[in-house]
Amino acid sequence: VYTMIQRLVVSRSVGVEHVSGPLGIVKIGSDFARMGMVQLLFFLAIISANLAVINFLPLPIVDGGLMVFLIVEKIKGSPVSERVLGYSQVVGVVLILSLMIYVTYNDLMRWVFAG
Repeated sequence: VYTMIQRLVVSRSVGVEHVSGPLGIVKIGSDFARMGMVQLLFFLAIISANLAVINFLPLPIVDGGLMVFLIVEKIKGSPVSERVLGYSQVVGVVLILSLMIYVTYNDLMRWVFAG
C-alpha cells in the first residue's frame, strides 16, 4: 500500500486509472471466487491487510489521524482545540468521500466501456 501511494503521489509512475474502489473489489473478488476457495481467502486477506494499512494513514478521520493528534497533544502538553479537530475531520471526510466517488466513477466507466 505504501509503495502504491508513493508511486501514485511522489514518483507518479502509476496512474490513478489503476486504482479501484468497491465496485472494482467486487469484480476482482468474483474473479478470485471462480478460481477457488484458497485464492478467494488469499484475496480477502490482502484486502484486509490493505484496509489495516490505510486505517493507519495520517488522515484526520482514521486511526492514524487520531494518533497524530495524540502525538501533538503529548508534545504540546494540551489537547488540540475542538475547532481544529472539527475542521480537520471535515477535511478528512471530504478527502475520503472525494476519493471514493472518484474510484467508483472510474470503476463504472471501466464496466461501461469494457462491456
